[in-house]
Amino acid sequence: MPDADTPEPPLNSSHMTLAKKAELIKKWADNKQKHVRKKRDKNSHVYWYMQREAIEGSFYSEYKDGPKIFQEFRWTCIECLQNPSTLRKRFQVLESNRRGVTSGMGDHLKIHRITKESHYARINGYGRAIGGGDYTEADAWSGRPRQRARLTAKESIRRWFVKHRQPFSVVETPAFQEMFLAHNTTCAYRSRITLRNHIHTDFVERREKLKIEFEYNCSTISFTLDIWTAPNRVPIFAIIAHWITPEFEEREEVIEFIELQESHTGEQLAKIVESTLEELRLKPKLLAITGDNAGNNGTLCQSLYDSLKTKFDDKVRSKIEEYDIAPCNTYNMDEKGFLLGVVNRTKRVFSLNQRKQGKLLGASQDGSRSWITLVACVCQDMTSLPPFLIYQGKPGHVQDTWLTEFDPEHQSAFFTTSDTGWTNHELGKEWLVGVFDRFTKAKARNGRDYRLLITDGHSSHINMEFLDWCDQHRIIVAVFPPHSTHRLQPLDVSLFGPLSTAYTNQLIGWMEKTQGLVGLSKREFWTLFWNALGASFTPENIASGWMRTGLLPFNPEVILSQIVRKENNGSDTDSGSEDSGALQQPTARELRRLIDKIVNNSAPDAEISSRKLVNTVESLQSEVELLRYENKGLRETIIREKQRRQRGTALKDFLFDRGDPNSAQVFSPQKVAQAREKKAAIELRKKEEASQKELQRVQRQQRAEEQKEQALERKRQREEKKERKSQEKEARKQEKEAKRQQQDQLKGTDRGKGQQRPQSQHLLPEIRGKNAEALDEIIVALPTSSEFPTPSQSPIQPTYDLVKKPIASPSQAYRTQRPSLVVESDREMVVAYRGLGRPQRNSKRPQWLKDCEIG
Repeated sequence: MPDADTPEPPLNSSHMTLAKKAELIKKWADNKQKHVRKKRDKNSHVYWYMQREAIEGSFYSEYKDGPKIFQEFRWTCIECLQNPSTLRKRFQVLESNRRGVTSGMGDHLKIHRITKESHYARINGYGRAIGGGDYTEADAWSGRPRQRARLTAKESIRRWFVKHRQPFSVVETPAFQEMFLAHNTTCAYRSRITLRNHIHTDFVERREKLKIEFEYNCSTISFTLDIWTAPNRVPIFAIIAHWITPEFEEREEVIEFIELQESHTGEQLAKIVESTLEELRLKPKLLAITGDNAGNNGTLCQSLYDSLKTKFDDKVRSKIEEYDIAPCNTYNMDEKGFLLGVVNRTKRVFSLNQRKQGKLLGASQDGSRSWITLVACVCQDMTSLPPFLIYQGKPGHVQDTWLTEFDPEHQSAFFTTSDTGWTNHELGKEWLVGVFDRFTKAKARNGRDYRLLITDGHSSHINMEFLDWCDQHRIIVAVFPPHSTHRLQPLDVSLFGPLSTAYTNQLIGWMEKTQGLVGLSKREFWTLFWNALGASFTPENIASGWMRTGLLPFNPEVILSQIVRKENNGSDTDSGSEDSGALQQPTARELRRLIDKIVNNSAPDAEISSRKLVNTVESLQSEVELLRYENKGLRETIIREKQRRQRGTALKDFLFDRGDPNSAQVFSPQKVAQAREKKAAIELRKKEEASQKELQRVQRQQRAEEQKEQALERKRQREEKKERKSQEKEARKQEKEAKRQQQDQLKGTDRGKGQQRPQSQHLLPEIRGKNAEALDEIIVALPTSSEFPTPSQSPIQPTYDLVKKPIASPSQAYRTQRPSLVVESDREMVVAYRGLGRPQRNSKRPQWLKDCEIG
């Protein structure tokens, strides 16, 4: 109904007082507020999962008044954008298509398993949504809090009736009605039928929420069945579910609550349980069922199992007949893990005394915990595909030392690595394309015939990429129910058990040889595994696996008969075993016969001596055999230890056949052979380079020795030259010394002649004492200046500056020269200096000097 315009109050009357005008304005405002219709918000849950995108351009629409321009928008499903592999076509709708847009979005979201209940369970949390906690106004998805408050009050009433097990007729009593009507007239239930219908609606909504939780937070589930009779004589049948959440929290909820209209036999109860499993999609997750009635519990479980197994068998048989799948195109694949150095339970011989005393220890273990996964596949034509081994290591880094004993010409296998040693989506796809399709396509007429691949529900091969590739290449995938592969899968029934036993025997033999001195590593795994694989994956074991699972020939009763026989017989009967003594070694028997012939039986103690000799020889022979076996193992251990010290190299370093280095790397026998050839070529090139470097090193060493000899020769020549120079210098020195002695002799002769002349040294004794050597050479220079120094003044007196260092006088320029004679009188002082030239000791005194002498 359109909003009605409220007429404004008449305020123009002059006779109206101010109070009257104010009252009219207030009434008009209240009346207008009542007639205002609130606009409905877009609060549907579908808008949480839709993306709105504006479309470029202008759009026109015809109206009564003519065309109008509007903006067009496109709504796209976010789930389709995030998970494009779930649907082949994305959901898109135009906003101009007003009619049915929201309902169309809601129908599409159901494909993604998103409903109104699941949406609000995600928003408010699983705990409160499933546990039945009260919602607040902030949690309400509606913009009408008053109506939400009424719903919360009614929910509280319903929970009170259920929790305290009150009869529904209480709601119709006058006291109950008066109590709730006094508080809120809109929250009371007036009929028990309405209350019952609302409780049933709550139970249905709660089951829908549980269905979502079972899908995301439950891997396995167990049922507890309960039957009782209500006070009104109505039989009730309830199913309680028990499961553990990913957070390891134990949960239990009532998932079925129904009135039994028929007799509660085992067959009728099995039908109710099966319908509940189908409705909640729990068939693949069912683990166990526990009932409270011993009379029909066995019948219920047997009927339910027969129904589920028959449906599965019918599916397998119908697919085989529909697509005409031959036995040579039927395969079974599964994974098996190996802890590198852990052996299974073994049998040992020991005395009863040791067991009673508690001296027995556990079986010896190597202790290596490295994980290796085997992906195996067998066919109904009694053949098997090459093993696919996943080592624990950096993805794509398969070391060459791991495959030292691998022979590509006579052995076939594929090798790869992962961080955990387990398979994953990428490796599962690589096995499907590189191993399964490669070795089975020829038998299927190059892929024109259908192939059946039976497997378990592991996520590595049950994903959209794996299944899409199988669908495109005519491969039908049959998935076993969980917790049933130990009976339904040929690999688990007849092949993996013998393989584990054979590997344990190989590992025990290896530990006996090495005496536990060397730990088992990935280098030795291939030899032990290949021997165990050849001993277990035989045509006889493969045929036994297909027959014991009822798949060839097709006979589901084989599995059912095993379960029935186990239930009828109760506990397994132990088969009796006859005591048998140990067989004597032929060599010991021959020794005993030989000793009996040699020993003289006529002696009184011949029997005792013969027995003693036999025991001694046998003991020595046993010790020799043990030591020989021990030495052989130790030699092999030393060889293996030397090989272990060699550092491994990733095979992908020798073989690059992928554009993406980060993708999964799987090495087939041909690739391993190619990698080995390239590695051998690289090693040969390295040896040539090493030999070339060695040759260069020798040449450098020879050149260094030659240079050293040349340096020693040059040093010897320098020393000889230095010696010659020293001798020549010594000769010159001796010659000079001889000349000097000759000159001294001549000088002594001249001094003897000079003593006859008058001596004048007594005039100046002090000066003569200081300059006795310069008496022969006297040069007198008379001063030209009229100024004469006083006797107290020094003949050589430097001048000083107040700041600087003392300044030398002109006479100080010849400070290094020694005066040879000083002549002093009362008027003047004469100082004679020796000339700068070399003194001539033998030169004659000049004649003019005699005129200046003081007599």
